[in-house]
Amino acid sequence: MAAMLSIITLLDSIATPTAAAWLLRITLLSAMACALLMLSRRAQPALRHAVAVGSLLAVALLPAAASLLPAVSVPVLPARAVDATTPTREVMPSPMVASDPAPVEIEYVPAHYTVGAIDDGARTPAVLEEITTPSMGSRVKAFAISAVQSPTNWIRLAIVLWMLVATALLVRLAVAFRRAAALCRHSLPVDIDVIDNAVERACRVLGVSRRPHVALSSEISVPMVVGVLRPRILLPASAASWTHQRLTVVLLHEVAHIRRRDPAWMLLAQVVGATLWFHPFVRTLSVHVRHDSELACDDLVLGTGVRASDYAGHLVSIASMSAFSNTVARATLAFAARSTLEHRVMSILAARRTAASRRVTGAMAFACLALFITVSVAHPTHGTLAEYEEGKQQYEAEKAQLEQEYASGKADFEMQRSVQQAMKAAQQAQLQQSSIQNAVQAATPAPVQAVEACDQVTSCNQVT
Repeated sequence: MAAMLSIITLLDSIATPTAAAWLLRITLLSAMACALLMLSRRAQPALRHAVAVGSLLAVALLPAAASLLPAVSVPVLPARAVDATTPTREVMPSPMVASDPAPVEIEYVPAHYTVGAIDDGARTPAVLEEITTPSMGSRVKAFAISAVQSPTNWIRLAIVLWMLVATALLVRLAVAFRRAAALCRHSLPVDIDVIDNAVERACRVLGVSRRPHVALSSEISVPMVVGVLRPRILLPASAASWTHQRLTVVLLHEVAHIRRRDPAWMLLAQVVGATLWFHPFVRTLSVHVRHDSELACDDLVLGTGVRASDYAGHLVSIASMSAFSNTVARATLAFAARSTLEHRVMSILAARRTAASRRVTGAMAFACLALFITVSVAHPTHGTLAEYEEGKQQYEAEKAQLEQEYASGKADFEMQRSVQQAMKAAQQAQLQQSSIQNAVQAATPAPVQAVEACDQVTSCNQVT
């Protein structure tokens, strides 16, 4: 029972107006980000990827920002009148609360009740139990009806469902990363000059100072990047027989992922998407992070001088050999995922997009930051600011009046309790006096009987 009460308390602490406000702000941010991505379908994939990642990062940091940044009242809600009959935000405790000492209960029988008014057979324990105690079925039925009709229970059920699904998705993601780590442990380091030279060239062309670790694995069929803090490139065992052009194209793409820190952004998107799995906008942003990262890396490869037709041919050829499990795919960045193959090939063969200038990128970043801060600090209020202040003053006055009424009611309660205690003491004194009189009456006949016995003995002696 204690564990059940603790769980219910936890659920009620989650289902607060603050959590609802956070959810509303998350919806606003993610909806605007999705609308921006929809309007910028022809923009550079790197810019779209930055918008998606920044939006998910803002969603993850929104609760902390809303708690740390000062709140700004924004009178955007319709004005509401403050009525004296409307319950205030704080409920004053009743004088008869459980924290006060329990009042003295004085047992009495009403005047219209007599001893002989109730039949003795009607007052048997079995009949009383049958009348006052409901059956188990009726109690279960009443409990079920009250549980179904209570909105609070439905909110608790929704929170439990959200927590269960989110936990399952996060556990699945952890299993995927564990499987990917096992692939790295079972892989063999590369000792082929052609692959080493291709890695060195890719790092030099893309400006990566730290050379990533490259290994071969017989458990995969497509190249992929594994790891977040220290990402490494895994190549299939068949890569030893690839042509120099294919090795160059593949390693350029994988090194581009490492340069852009795509493994870390992919982890962020998957964690936020798993936590807010019910939110369609957040799920859409998570998908954009993965797809746009592949397109951005394709643009980097094409920017090094690789022909688009050759690159698309290698992509399709490697994708045809893709056979690794979906569990590993959740924790890796595969070179040729079949789910995005068609879109990537069409993007590669299409006209090359012009890169956005630094001024446009900076303006978008500043606008997104301003939107994030505005959504974080905004606190919607009812009516204008003057109406809000007037309502606040009226609320304070009503609160003071309630406190005064509570104090006077408590004083009356204390007086009534003192009177009840005095009445009970008087009744106890009367009971004690009655018991003393009964004892005196019970002891009085004994001397009389002794005198009568003595008289009888004396009369007998005289007769003798």
